[in-house]
Amino acid sequence: MMCVLQKGEVEGELPKQLGNKTECSLLGFLLDLGQSYESVRNDYPQDTLVKIYTFNSKRKSMSTVTHLPGGNFRLYCKGASEMVLKE
Repeated sequence: MMCVLQKGEVEGELPKQLGNKTECSLLGFLLDLGQSYESVRNDYPQDTLVKIYTFNSKRKSMSTVTHLPGGNFRLYCKGASEMVLKE
């Protein structure tokens, strides 16, 4: 990830985000869920991912497909909202 979150100096202050806004938002969301980036990376090592769709300027997004228990799959996607939410 290309983001660093620094704790606020005053209790209750939001963390300061240094880096890519999208990356920082995703990292902040993960932290709000009580998870850590390291634990997620340990749970889903890159060699176990089903498919990685790298960023493409035409798609304006990137996606990763993972296995779920029971034989199902999950697609994680980030990118321009007008592309990700497109019908």
